[in-house]
Amino acid sequence: MTHPIATPRPLLILAWPVIVSRSTQVVVGLADALMIAHLGESALAATTTGGLNAFAGFIFPMGIAFVIASFSAQLTGRDDALGARRFGWYGFALALVSQALTLALLSGLPWLLSAFDYTPEVEGLMNDYLGIRLLSTGAAVGIEALANYYGGCGNTGLPMKINVTAMLLNVAFNWLLIDGHLGFPALGVAGAAWASVSATTLAFVLFAAIFVLDGRGLPRPRLTLHEFLRLLRFGVPAGLNWSFEFFAFIAFVNIVVA
Repeated sequence: MTHPIATPRPLLILAWPVIVSRSTQVVVGLADALMIAHLGESALAATTTGGLNAFAGFIFPMGIAFVIASFSAQLTGRDDALGARRFGWYGFALALVSQALTLALLSGLPWLLSAFDYTPEVEGLMNDYLGIRLLSTGAAVGIEALANYYGGCGNTGLPMKINVTAMLLNVAFNWLLIDGHLGFPALGVAGAAWASVSATTLAFVLFAAIFVLDGRGLPRPRLTLHEFLRLLRFGVPAGLNWSFEFFAFIAFVNIVVA
């Protein structure tokens, strides 16, 4: 009896868009640093460290969103497309809850930053940056949730396109808002934050519109609290795992480097 020879081609077809998607996040961070650097060391420190701290706020709910791919893939494998779409909708719920919790905690941001040994100028600029940047928590989590839904369905190309779009928008908005071009105000560090918020939000709106349009003609999915809690039951440990691994790096940046 002969067996087919396994090849990495199917894996690579699915994987290379994921690699590109993750790489866009590196490009965004590099672009922010390069485009803000001329404003001085304090502006550069506030933007780069603020970007890492913002991601520290995103990473727990994004870690929860990662498990959406598992549910989506399992249901897609059973030819239950409608069931898989339910977990796309649960991703929207996760994004909404994440944004609501972030807004509730924003008032404690100045107290949190005061615990670190930043210079007064860096602390003030980072407080401004994070106060704006964290407004995109829901959009960032929503993009991750939908990317995992589509990835579980075997479509990793669409999330890649959305992330590349967000990257290009972020660079464009940086150019418009950091120094002020085409009539826009020069906002400096705050401009870099608003650029990220605008790019992330627009990319999420586009992604959400595609998701909704993909469901035209399908019956309305029956969402249940029990199933959403089941998602959280598996997702929260994953989110905590990602958070603990990243917080070690964040602690180094905010304590040792500062």
